[in-house]
Order: sequence, then C-alpha cells, then structure tokens
Amino acid sequence: MALCLSTMLLAFGCRALPTGESPRAAVGDIVEPVGYRPIGTIFNTAAGTADATDSEIQPAATADGSSELPFPGLGPLVDRLGGDLEEITTGENLLFLGAAAGAAAAIRGGVDADVRRATSGHPERLGEFGRAVGYLGNVEVQVPLLLASTWIAQQDGDPVSLSMHRSLVDAYTLAGLGTLLVKGVTNTSRPSDDWNGGQYGFPSFHAASSFTIAAVIDEHLGPQAGLPAMGLAGLISYSRIDRRDHDLSDVLFGAAMGYLVGRSVARWHLHGDGNVRLLPWNEAALDQANAADITGIRWSIDY
Repeated sequence: MALCLSTMLLAFGCRALPTGESPRAAVGDIVEPVGYRPIGTIFNTAAGTADATDSEIQPAATADGSSELPFPGLGPLVDRLGGDLEEITTGENLLFLGAAAGAAAAIRGGVDADVRRATSGHPERLGEFGRAVGYLGNVEVQVPLLLASTWIAQQDGDPVSLSMHRSLVDAYTLAGLGTLLVKGVTNTSRPSDDWNGGQYGFPSFHAASSFTIAAVIDEHLGPQAGLPAMGLAGLISYSRIDRRDHDLSDVLFGAAMGYLVGRSVARWHLHGDGNVRLLPWNEAALDQANAADITGIRWSIDY
C-alpha cells in the first residue's frame, strides 16, 4: 500500500498534510483553498507579477526517469549505469553474491563431477528441443531482439514500456560485463571442449543474461509475465548442462547473479530516490490582514 507523506514548508513553520487531502487554510470562519502554481510563477519576484502557465514549465524526470529514453546517448547512459552499479553493490547484495559464490565453490568438486559423469553417459537428453531453447540464450540472439524491442518501445512512446526497456538495457549491459569480468578472472574448465575450447566456464553467460531479463520483466510487469520468463530462463540454463557446455555451479551462480542484477536495476528505476518529489506550493491570501499570499515548497515521499 502506498503511503504519501506530504509536508508544507512555510515561512512561519511546518505543517503535515494527510494523504490525498488538498491543503486548506482556515482563517476565522473562512476556508481558503490552496492554489498550486508553476514554479516560475511562485518565484518570479523580479517582475512582481505571475505570467507563467503550466504549459511553460518543462516536465522533469519521474521516479523511473520516464522522460529519458533507453538509449539517451553515451554520456547519459554511462552516468545512468553508474547509478545502477551503486544500487547493485549494496551490502545486502554483496552478501547474497558471496553466499552464491560460496555455494558454487562447495559443489565445484563433488557435485559438479557427478553431473559431468551423468551428462557424459547421456548427453543432450533434451535433443533438438534443448538445442532450440539454448539458442535463445545466445548473445547474438538476445542482443538483436533487445535492440529491436527497445526501438519499438521508443517509437511507441508508452511510458511503461520505455521504463521496462531502460531497465533491460542497463541490467543486460551490467550483467554481461560482470559475467565477462568473472570469467576472465576465474577461467575455469568446461565439461567439454565444444565451447570456447573448454575454457572460461564460470559463470554461465546464458544463465546470467536470461535471468537478468526475466527479473526485469517480473519487476515491471508482475508474476503473470515474470513467472513464464523465469521458467524459460530455467530451461535455457538447464540446456547448458544438458549439452555439457557448463557445470552445475556455473549455471547456479550465473542465474543468481543475473537475477540479482535484473531485480536491483528494475527496483532502482521503479522505486529509487525519485519517490522524493519537491513541488512548488502557494496558499492564496493566508495572511488576510496584509492581503498577502504565502508561498513555499511541498515535499512528498511515496512508500
């Protein structure tokens, strides 16, 4: 449930307003309504008059940055990715990643070896279905689909779709870079030599990228779209084990990292500091003795 806390900051003090209630000033038996005026109107002290209208005030970015395109340009995109990275590397998230890494290390020897032996005797149990599903996790498939979908969203201009694609672009970029970084540092072996010469197995890029996409979809569109996306990501991840391209630990850590990145970026875009809003505030003729209006700033926080 959303709770909005609104407070008026006035020249003579502060007053809290109930959620959804329009502020009013009571002077004797007269109740004066509050007038909301454009910020250019309230602070136009030089002219002494107010000629600005709402249409003259440019819209600012909302909590999820709905005035910003998924591809705003290299500079703004890098700045946005920096904010996303700060949200990903919180103490709680690092603890989660540490636990996932510990679990992967724990099964690296025994369990991974058992899975390798099982898949060696019966490889590709999913057959052509597994090949087709695994193909959906290839970067040469996911990136063009993401670019095409983002282009369509920008042409359509729907704010919900634009918001989700901003999260997808950022999360996919960060998950991909993070996966490549860990691969380069660890350079573990794969069950077979069919992929990358049997090198750079940990973690699975297919698992990380697929669960990143699924987590973003789940956060933006809810479980009705998120659960099928998670199921598909799980099938893609399993196909990597079935085809002996990855160990179980590669897939588990990749899925955990991808989910964490996707969820963190999507929640940051949806519920970040943009929940704090500063709005111009004006109460008409509050000081009736001097026939003066009182102006200030109203701030609100949505939980």
